[in-house]
Amino acid sequence: MKKEANKYSVILASCFFCVCVSAMAQEKSEKERFQMGLELGAGRVERSTPGFKLSETDFFMGFKGAYRVNRYFLMGLELSGWLQQSSDLYDPSVGEGISQIFLFAQLYPGVDSGFFIKAGGGYVSHWDNGPESTGSKSGTGLVIGAGYDFRMDSSWVITPLATYSSGNIDNEKYNATTLSVGFSYEF
Repeated sequence: MKKEANKYSVILASCFFCVCVSAMAQEKSEKERFQMGLELGAGRVERSTPGFKLSETDFFMGFKGAYRVNRYFLMGLELSGWLQQSSDLYDPSVGEGISQIFLFAQLYPGVDSGFFIKAGGGYVSHWDNGPESTGSKSGTGLVIGAGYDFRMDSSWVITPLATYSSGNIDNEKYNATTLSVGFSYEF
């Protein structure tokens, strides 16, 4: 049942992405540009398995590459995650985190506003270097959120962003509410 739910969540995210691309690609503008960015923040991550539940605030970091189709729509790929325990070069049995590789879309409903709504989904991995761990597990996840682009000049953008992420990793579920600030360069 869980694999079927994961399959439907990926299909739903793919359909949303395709509909947005086709609808927004019809109105081209002078704002078509590539964008590279970095996000830093913190998130409240809750993980649960049958008989176990853990909730903690963790460091969040993400990298993105995107293409602004027009002034209403941006789509791209992000690599991000939460560091739950720092790794140690001298002790390979230390380190844990959740990482995600998501396709995402940002919709800007206002013509002259930097406000946007974000949605996406894709691959999620939970890695654990601990001596009693099973290594790395993978699954699927989704993200929704909202933010605001503050343009510093024609190339630099600073973006405060709030997101909610959810996913299934093997027999483990996670939910994360994250506040972050993004720094992007458009070219």
